[in-house]
Amino acid sequence: MLSLVIGILSGLICTAPFIISKVPSMEQHLAKVMPFAGWIGVSVLFWGVFEVFGAVTHMGMMTDHFVTWIFWLLTGLFDLGAGLILGSGLVMKWTIGSDPAKQATINEKLKKLTPFQLLIGIGQIVMSVLYFVF
Repeated sequence: MLSLVIGILSGLICTAPFIISKVPSMEQHLAKVMPFAGWIGVSVLFWGVFEVFGAVTHMGMMTDHFVTWIFWLLTGLFDLGAGLILGSGLVMKWTIGSDPAKQATINEKLKKLTPFQLLIGIGQIVMSVLYFVF
């Protein structure tokens, strides 16, 4: 249940610019969740690392349960993507500190994910619901 809530929240935060552009009245509702975006991102980031690691170490499942394994890997990848987008600020603050040169290089690499933010957010919501249902 917790994974469903965190997955939907992270997906909504990732899709927030699109939602607000289509329904401007949602801005005040999404603003209630935005202060927690970094913490939600960090939790989803670690959850995604755990899921991707588990899927890679259990590649033997592909012979008998290929669809389940693909589903597991996709869920982990969407978690990882949403976590990188949302939680990168807190993770950089904890690990790098205030070194502007290192922050600039990491921000430059993370900007490559920005065009896919809507896709990652929608995928995150869909995979979280499916993960909960199945």
